[in-house]
Amino acid sequence: MRATAECTRKGVYERLRYALENEAYVAAETRRIPQGRLGEVEDVAPLVAFLCLPASSYVNGQVLVVDGGRIVNANI
Repeated sequence: MRATAECTRKGVYERLRYALENEAYVAAETRRIPQGRLGEVEDVAPLVAFLCLPASSYVNGQVLVVDGGRIVNANI
């Protein structure tokens, strides 16, 4: 028996949605992201689509972070 589950989690964008109205906060947060911009649904969708394909059948028990590299600069 094989069970597959994909669970996407909205990141900093959703948790701090109220802060996105604050231009100073957005500027500071954007500086933490090497890509230089906040993420969009279109940034995550291709990964989710891949995980639904047979080609991803060997991917198991992973947490795949799609954050534009922010995790690297989390302590800045």
